[in-house]
Amino acid sequence: MLPAGNISCKKVKEQTVTNSNNEQQTIQLVAFSGLGGPPSYSWYCSNGHYFANLSDWTSIILQGYEKNIESLLSIQKEFENKFYTDLAQVVTEKISNGIAIKNVTVFNAAEGSTFTNATVLIKNDRIEKTGSALNTPIPAGYKIIDGTGNF
Repeated sequence: MLPAGNISCKKVKEQTVTNSNNEQQTIQLVAFSGLGGPPSYSWYCSNGHYFANLSDWTSIILQGYEKNIESLLSIQKEFENKFYTDLAQVVTEKISNGIAIKNVTVFNAAEGSTFTNATVLIKNDRIEKTGSALNTPIPAGYKIIDGTGNF
């Protein structure tokens, strides 16, 4: 792949479909990766000819096989979702102590106001404390994130 990189494809599923004349055909879901994002999926006939590209937004499928779109898209989504679930397991950082976001602007929804140069302490997926950066000490072991210029 130019200017740099590699594209790869992998057959991830075979499925038998029936057209409007009740003729059966075995097709394959192929995942293309290496394009700089999540895999891209397309369906192909067993002889390698193009069969379909499916999405919630728009779908293109071989004429006569339109009734299969919903079931094929459901199969495809299983693989798409698995990619994101697996990715989340790999890239999610596990924080054992807590997180401190310092120098951030905090919005107070109850009062409709903001205050700047705040520190927000988060532990166990909950906001533990918010306050002025000067009056909110960061506990030892907390991961510190500089929130300058952010809400």
